Amino acid sequence: MALKFQCKNCGKDIAVRFLEVGEVAECKSCGASNPVPESAESISDEAAKSIAEASVSESAESVNGGPTQSQGVPTIAKALRIIGTLSIGFGAIAGIAMLILFGQSVSSSSSTSTAELSLGGVVTALGMTFYFCTLGVLCLGIAKVIELLSK
Repeated sequence: MALKFQCKNCGKDIAVRFLEVGEVAECKSCGASNPVPESAESISDEAAKSIAEASVSESAESVNGGPTQSQGVPTIAKALRIIGTLSIGFGAIAGIAMLILFGQSVSSSSSTSTAELSLGGVVTALGMTFYFCTLGVLCLGIAKVIELLSK
């Protein structure tokens, strides 16, 4: 169950699902801090969600089409998804380079210096593979968290 009450500053409806009486809620329309009053009305979670969505759309209109915080969050998540995907792609390229260098080091084992250089390249490519794939997974994970929190 959720609680519904009116903002003491602008009079718009505020719906909260995870706050209790006395805790502070921020009005999505004007940004004022409002303690949840004892007279708050109990409503369903669906009704609370519709009130929250309505107040976000009203606040977006009130800034004359300017970006709001809720509009900017998916943009950040989208950028992180692109960075994550590119990083994993670079990691895959480094992995392919590692396989090529490893193949060269095995086939040219007659020359010790060439084998050592190829082995050094393999280790470098392996490190780059690990770095870029880890960075990619981290970016994709952060993007997913941002998307979940923005809903």
